[in-house]
Amino acid sequence: MDWTLFAIFFVATAAAGSTGMIFQPGSWYDGLQKPRWTPKP
Repeated sequence: MDWTLFAIFFVATAAAGSTGMIFQPGSWYDGLQKPRWTPKP
């Protein structure tokens, strides 16, 4: 396996996952009309 390619994909995956920590759902998410079975964040 090419370690450079692995590192690129690892960093890209970590960057995509970290956006969930940076841009968390706020009051706009609570105001959405969701089905009753949708879990709370």
